[in-house]
Amino acid sequence: MVNEAILDCVTWKGALDGIYTSKSAYLWILDLEDVDSQSSSWRWVRKMKIPQKLCFFIWLLCHSAIPTNVLRVQRHCALSNMCGHCNLEPEFVLHCLRDCHKVHAVWDSFGADNFAWFWLENNIVKWIQKGINDIGTRFITIIWWIWRARCDECISLQVITTQMVMHWASMMASDIDKCYGVSAVSVKQVRWVSWVFPISNVTVLNVDESSLGNTGSAGFGGLLRQQHGEWICGFAGHYGISNNIHMELLAIFHGLELAWSRGFREVECRSDCLEALALVQGIMNNFYAYASLIACIKDVTSRDWHVTFVHTLREGNQCADYMAKKGALMDSSLEVFDTSPAGLCSLLIADAMGTSFPRI
Repeated sequence: MVNEAILDCVTWKGALDGIYTSKSAYLWILDLEDVDSQSSSWRWVRKMKIPQKLCFFIWLLCHSAIPTNVLRVQRHCALSNMCGHCNLEPEFVLHCLRDCHKVHAVWDSFGADNFAWFWLENNIVKWIQKGINDIGTRFITIIWWIWRARCDECISLQVITTQMVMHWASMMASDIDKCYGVSAVSVKQVRWVSWVFPISNVTVLNVDESSLGNTGSAGFGGLLRQQHGEWICGFAGHYGISNNIHMELLAIFHGLELAWSRGFREVECRSDCLEALALVQGIMNNFYAYASLIACIKDVTSRDWHVTFVHTLREGNQCADYMAKKGALMDSSLEVFDTSPAGLCSLLIADAMGTSFPRI
């Protein structure tokens, strides 16, 4: 996207702000060498205030290095890679700790269904990080004792019940918190979040992005709603390979253009990306990677209308998230929807009813 206000200039492509630093150069070199991006971020493991054996255990899990049957077959230490508990699926790490039906009872007892991501996240590192961030020490001790119980059953044929696992995990978590003075990760209080109804005569524009990785195959989307949550129209589009911030900015731009074209002059634009909101409201940086796009957004907002930008939490932005995910799967660069997609209806109704969703 080109904007005449942004003159051609030399920028540093190793950082979005276009400014060279030694840190950005180092990260750029790592990216050129195709170094695993996770390898530079393992500091979070050793910084946890838990016993070192648990830190090492978490590190092994993140590298799929615990001796599950899948790994043992790869190393010619076993004949079958099937799960020793259920004998229904290969024993990958996530199957061993979460997906095996014999382990389900442990997580059901804990109340894992209260966490929307719990059963959906299939990346082992992200699953563990979310567990630690949202649940804390208890999550770590539960997966530790699930693994201990699995090993005891396989090696010594000793059956450990769900109640025993939960009891030992609870006792261990309590001891860790007492020993270190604080939880390994502070367990956040549950906060309930809903879509916020605007003041009268204000049209709400919710926008979001979706990318499979950062960078990865990306899309954007959003929707316009009336005061009580009634659907007006929506939009979605697919861009190709890009990053989160680029897609968020595209969502803001196309959403504002759609609102203007439909004749709305009091618009509240809501995004769950603080960085994007800071860029469109802050001082212009002509070196920024997407300076032309930001300038175009500023041009749109400078028209004869009133636009406000508001940060929303992702739990209050689920309809826009649905549209963004739809955009990521489309072939079209931009499509406008006058009728809401069938899969979005339940989320629209939930927002219109003021339904709250838990944010830990």
